[in-house]
Amino acid sequence: MDYDNRTYLLFILITIVIVLLVVFSFSYRSKRRSLNLVRNVINSFSQPFYVINAKNHRIEFANHAALSDRLPIKNRCSTLHGKINKPCKGQGCNCSLENLYKTKEQYKTDDLEIEINGQVEYYELHGFPVFNKKGELIKVIEYNRDITPRRRAEIALEQSEKNLRNALVAKDKYFSILAHDVRNPFNFLIGISDLLRTGLDEISREELQLTLEKIHKTSIQTHRIFENLLFWAQAQTGEIRFVPRRLNIREMIEENVDYVRVFAEFKGVEIATAKLNGIYAFADENMIKTVLRNLMMNAIKFTAHGGKIMIDADQKDGMTEVRVSDTGVGIAEENINKLFSIEENFSTVGTANESGFGLGLVVSKEFIEMNKGRISVSSTQGVGSTFRFTLPNA
Repeated sequence: MDYDNRTYLLFILITIVIVLLVVFSFSYRSKRRSLNLVRNVINSFSQPFYVINAKNHRIEFANHAALSDRLPIKNRCSTLHGKINKPCKGQGCNCSLENLYKTKEQYKTDDLEIEINGQVEYYELHGFPVFNKKGELIKVIEYNRDITPRRRAEIALEQSEKNLRNALVAKDKYFSILAHDVRNPFNFLIGISDLLRTGLDEISREELQLTLEKIHKTSIQTHRIFENLLFWAQAQTGEIRFVPRRLNIREMIEENVDYVRVFAEFKGVEIATAKLNGIYAFADENMIKTVLRNLMMNAIKFTAHGGKIMIDADQKDGMTEVRVSDTGVGIAEENINKLFSIEENFSTVGTANESGFGLGLVVSKEFIEMNKGRISVSSTQGVGSTFRFTLPNA
């Protein structure tokens, strides 16, 4: 038991002794003097102290600290426990008085959260039951101790530990991507460039054209990996620039469709867009371009030859929703929640054995949330998927 608790318990014991003296005083004048002494002692406490009628939950006495503006203690204890001025039984309030009827033991809780002047403060609550000669609970003496500095320090420490764990996971993920997604394309480029360097005279024009297309495709994919890595690293360190402005959604979609069309045509996948005139959102242009490219490339990756990708958008309730749908392989329900989390380390190969760690979706989620939107996915295996994200209207 720490020093503060021993001190307050001593105060309680002194108070109870004084109350007993009052009860057994023989003269009216003596009772009044004793009562005044009790009040003076209790009012000297720096922490809120009050006596509750266990039958109707009314506060019969409260010291100066309890009556200050800092705590919402009024007629009943429920104004403190449940922020309502009536007994909170049956109203979702974990009433300590109701629990006392069962346990008949003193109690302590350190999870009392009170909003004061727009700030959440934390209190430790101690309660002591008082019984009559029949053993019936008639009064409850409670006092609160402000533990806000300690609780805030604990919350800050918990958040710091969480950030450290996330940083370690992120570091491992970062090196895994470098080791796999970046090394493999470079191995391909080194191998095919060496083949061209040593055997160019033996390659037909058709083979050369196909090889150059593969080099071009691999180069763009590798650039996209580096771009996502850079964006993600900047987002983790808070160094990324955020410059929201009015965006023409139709122009954004058309620009990014042109960017990914070569990959769709290479796989024999059709890309279609809806008529999107007059749709504007307020967001950072570079971030939304990255999100659109990631979602379109992801759709191409998991859509087989002859499949289709559809991109459309609309506006509702002050938000713009953009959707990228495909007729691809779909996603198992148990894997959907793993898509946007870097901790899950979730990845699958595409319909043409394309590899990847799924960093694009993690980056997309962070970018959309930075722009005050949300991203989600609905999917049916063997039918396809729809990724959707929202942005504030411009």
